[in-house]
Amino acid sequence: MEVKEKFTSARSSWLQSIHPDDRQMVIDAMNGQIKTDGKEQPKYNIEYRILKSNGKYIWVLDFGKVVEYDEKGIPKYMVGFTLDITEKRTIEDLDYRDWK
Repeated sequence: MEVKEKFTSARSSWLQSIHPDDRQMVIDAMNGQIKTDGKEQPKYNIEYRILKSNGKYIWVLDFGKVVEYDEKGIPKYMVGFTLDITEKRTIEDLDYRDWK
């Protein structure tokens, strides 16, 4: 399997693990970072739910940024990280319900 095929397979698995209500928002945010015609873009920064192998959803905060483009302005490299923010979101949800 070539690198491009491995990436496509991993990306597809990742997209399928995103909660259906959040998936399009994440796709739109990623496309905003990738389809830039080589122009500098702000960092990708989004909160969404993702399915874990145990069958439960967790909330994550995902950061990323294209750091290198090829000569045609197509992104070559993107770096980032993902943080589990489930506890933070649970506390926020509880606080919100208390204010209602």
